[in-house]
Amino acid sequence: MRKEIRICGIGGQGVLLAGLILGKAASVYMDYNAVESEAFGPEPRGGSVRSEVIISEKKIDYHRSLAVDLLVLMAERSWDSCFMDFKEDTKVLLDPDLVTKTPHVGKIYAVQAQKIAEDLGNKIVTNIVMVGAITAIFGLLDESAVESAVLDVVPPAYKELNLNAYQQGLFAAKKAME
Repeated sequence: MRKEIRICGIGGQGVLLAGLILGKAASVYMDYNAVESEAFGPEPRGGSVRSEVIISEKKIDYHRSLAVDLLVLMAERSWDSCFMDFKEDTKVLLDPDLVTKTPHVGKIYAVQAQKIAEDLGNKIVTNIVMVGAITAIFGLLDESAVESAVLDVVPPAYKELNLNAYQQGLFAAKKAME
């Protein structure tokens, strides 16, 4: 089994942290092998950013995506750098407030991650809302494993906010899957 997630956005959205959390949940809490790789432009904020997470029961001998199982779109500006290496049944998760184009691959799930984060009081947790949505839609990672990984990486003062963001993302994605 080899499963691949590609998360695309812009610098400052927490795309790389989201990938790190998913990889940590898989490798530390679920005993899978996991590799996270990154691609980003030279801009500190606002440039295209991509995180790819590969999860496998076996040793991972190539750390780049070969066939994406889940594509996550967090910004339309990153569109061009994301569309490659798809399967016929690739799932797409996007925030419809941030991405208005509709990709022509797989099944599409829409979660208003940024709106949920804003409703929680801080747009900065949009990525954690998306991590919750990824967990539900991807279906491979245990919810408690990802929750533990989230709590491991966020500062103590923001644990409650991030936990709420994660849970709201799970809920919104489950609703989108109905």
